[in-house]
Amino acid sequence: MAKKEELTIEEKLQTALISKEEQPYEIPDSWVWGYMFFAFAECLDKYRKPVNSAERANRIGKIPYYGATGQVGWIDDFLTDDELVLVGEDGAPFLDLLKNKAYMIQGKAWVNNHAHILKSFYGHFGNLYLLNYLNIFDFSKYVNGTTRLKLTQSKLAEIPIPIPPKKEQQRIVEKIDSLFEKTKKAKELIQEVKEEIEMRKISILNKAFRGALTKNWRRENKTGSVLELLQEIQNEKIKKWEEECREAEKNGSKKPKKIKVSKPEEMIVPKEEEPYKIPDTWKWVKLENIITILGDGLHGTPKYNENGEYYFINGSNLSFKNIVINSSTKKVSTAEYKKYKKNLNERTIFLSINGTLGKTGFYNNEKIILGKSVCY
Repeated sequence: MAKKEELTIEEKLQTALISKEEQPYEIPDSWVWGYMFFAFAECLDKYRKPVNSAERANRIGKIPYYGATGQVGWIDDFLTDDELVLVGEDGAPFLDLLKNKAYMIQGKAWVNNHAHILKSFYGHFGNLYLLNYLNIFDFSKYVNGTTRLKLTQSKLAEIPIPIPPKKEQQRIVEKIDSLFEKTKKAKELIQEVKEEIEMRKISILNKAFRGALTKNWRRENKTGSVLELLQEIQNEKIKKWEEECREAEKNGSKKPKKIKVSKPEEMIVPKEEEPYKIPDTWKWVKLENIITILGDGLHGTPKYNENGEYYFINGSNLSFKNIVINSSTKKVSTAEYKKYKKNLNERTIFLSINGTLGKTGFYNNEKIILGKSVCY
């Protein structure tokens, strides 16, 4: 039998490199496009081996056990002892450009069959270059499957990779690390600014409700008596109640319960019960004395109807200003709405009283019924 002829260097290069017309995009003249296994990295999948959870439970040790996207446990033995790049075979977020599909391991390790094992031909910086490239690579043409995408070894081998000279690979990796560090610091600064803004908002609100923001304004402007304002509120509540009584009489329905009317002096909180000091022209009163109605939503669950025109909202639907209705907000029918609707108007304010406490929102004629975690 004739001995198979060995490929020449030129033929090997022809196999490893990508022809001009098939190159994904233009690169510097000193770079080349190559196929993953032929030109950049060795595939070491022969060193991976799955171990089921029952067996692993009896073999817990100090060696990390790796899967598609990272470490998934510990084991008592190792199959590799090197710096390697792992990329998911299945179970990795291949189509999410913001999530990592590859990661690096060092030292003794055991890799299961949900990750491919790669080692760059170009050493440590080659591994880092490969890691970064795989994490931004568009895998859409190289994975298959419907519910669980899979990157086969043969498809991984076909992945094109731009290859710079070895020293430039190092420079690229160092530049990436430097820029990533700057990005990290920028994110930290942004977070600090956000926190400072929130603290600033709290400080402003505290000053507002202690009279500090209008201290100079009060010196220059005469303000009406708080007692007069409280009397106006009482008069408005009486007027509203009388209107509701007339409406009930007209419709032949039950009249609303008679409201409690207090003198302005009786509405003021005693000095010893005041939470903190306020300007002399201000007065502390209880919430019930300055609102027309206080209630909450349905203590139970309505009948949902995905074709309904009305929404069932809770505290999670409040955003400190508006009502937020999204795709997960449940819907109810017109009949359910009529059964549980509340007397809401343009002056209605919502407050979350369960779960995320303290969120607020204003009513803007939304088609809604309220859950028990919203009061109004």
